[in-house]
Amino acid sequence: MTERPLTAEEAERTAAMFKALDDAVRLPLFSAVASHQGGEACVCDISDVGVSQPTLSHHLKQLEEPGLRASGQRDT
Repeated sequence: MTERPLTAEEAERTAAMFKALDDAVRLPLFSAVASHQGGEACVCDISDVGVSQPTLSHHLKQLEEPGLRASGQRDT
């Protein structure tokens, strides 16, 4: 934490992160992804949040936009 006020750019980025987390599905989803063992979580590892697959994908996308989640595809 810094001892100075946020710049306008920092404030915008921080507000976007808080906005993404201001959802009853996304906050526990973010927690599940962040605490997943091994540093990576597959959608199949976190699918027990009580929403359908398309809804889960939507919420993951909302976390990705402000940089709260990185996306990628695994080789199977």
